[in-house]
Amino acid sequence: MLANGGTETLTAYRFDGVNFTLIGTPLAIAISSTKALTALNSRDFVFTDSSAETLTAYRFDGANFSQIGTSLSVSNILYPALTALNSRDFVFADGSAETLTAYRFDGANFTPIGTPRSVPSLSYPELTALNSRDFVLADGGADTLTAYRFDGTNFSPIGTPLSVPGLRYTALTALNSTDFVFADGGTETLNALTIEYELDLLPKPHSPAGGAF
Repeated sequence: MLANGGTETLTAYRFDGVNFTLIGTPLAIAISSTKALTALNSRDFVFTDSSAETLTAYRFDGANFSQIGTSLSVSNILYPALTALNSRDFVFADGSAETLTAYRFDGANFTPIGTPRSVPSLSYPELTALNSRDFVLADGGADTLTAYRFDGTNFSPIGTPLSVPGLRYTALTALNSTDFVFADGGTETLNALTIEYELDLLPKPHSPAGGAF
């Protein structure tokens, strides 16, 4: 799924291992330069945009996009980031409010769950979930990659943050429950990193796993 601020469209693509192919009909919507999406399942996803200042769920049926449920208004969104923890719950990072907030989408409405966590000086955030509880936050304000756990009520940092000087305009995606790829617009690199877990699943500090590509 691609949200394109230039063409102001949501577009679905298929990659067959060799080529990308457009599938279905793009949906024209107002999109600003700061937006985010996260998939909840194989059809539904959540989209947010700093100009509309809403969280909105959409469904792609293989041919067309349609809104599902009621959008949730979120005032003063700036540099948003989203990552799904499961098919209903997701984490929303807002650079304006400088918070991490968990939401649940029940198919009709969005509801905040648990207690938001303040992240002072949060800027240019990006997120990726490692499993149904743990996720990584890239924070351009602190120049760090930090793992967090959401237990259904509270957020808590886990392990030791990794300092990344000059971190800006990032993108993250998890490859599995420990490894993720980090694209950094500040250093113009792709990096693979891992979180190493003890037998009791308490994470150790992040460490390079292959370094820059």
